[in-house]
Amino acid sequence: MRLENEKIGDIDSIGVRMPSALKAKIKASAKANKHSMNAEIVTRLESSFSVEITEKLGKDGLVLVDIILDLKGILDDERKLLSAYKEAFEALKKV
Repeated sequence: MRLENEKIGDIDSIGVRMPSALKAKIKASAKANKHSMNAEIVTRLESSFSVEITEKLGKDGLVLVDIILDLKGILDDERKLLSAYKEAFEALKKV
């Protein structure tokens, strides 16, 4: 599972030992969520850090985080749109 704007070289691989019962739970949850087991594990780990942040920031801090995430989404959309415009412009130059 790769995060947006993250290069393959920036992703580390680790081996993890776990009880077989826990592995079975992860496998079942991944299947239910239509994720790979890796994506399920990464999502759950990220979520656990979000809970820690939530506890530290409180309600006002979470509002700011939501605003920042909304702005990031808008910026990502604008980058995609700009890229599409550049491709269209380059295609028009060839005509």
